[in-house]
Amino acid sequence: MPDDFSSDLLDKNDLIFAALNFFRYVIISDPKEKNATRFWDILVVITENFLNPLHKAVELSRAHYKLELVKLKEIIVSKKMCKGQQQRKTKDKSVVSLKVLNDNGPMPEMTMEQEHNVIILALQNFDVLESVISRIKELIDLQVLPQPQQQS
Repeated sequence: MPDDFSSDLLDKNDLIFAALNFFRYVIISDPKEKNATRFWDILVVITENFLNPLHKAVELSRAHYKLELVKLKEIIVSKKMCKGQQQRKTKDKSVVSLKVLNDNGPMPEMTMEQEHNVIILALQNFDVLESVISRIKELIDLQVLPQPQQQS
């Protein structure tokens, strides 16, 4: 994982899912007994340098986006409370720091509803990432851990 836990998972989303799907495919199609791809020889390296840091990064990113969602909801509630009152002369200092960049620089500011939708989509993406990571770890465990013997 580049930048270790501080990587922006959404920015590298396509690459991460491609790698995870590749690992899942190899685990399913090349069992440990065959090991034609030699995947099982480097499993420890993949787990320690990719899967475990990625899982930690998903947890940290999810926590960050949940915090941003709470901040955004607080801003929305405070604006609703002030709606009937006089307009504020100064801007609210507790603004959600969500910026979207493209090749030409920063995108125009989003509405609160758009920011809310982006945060919700990011949280859903983290759920899917975590699900695929968990499935890969489960598939690895099925191949690595000894299977219970059935008694006849």
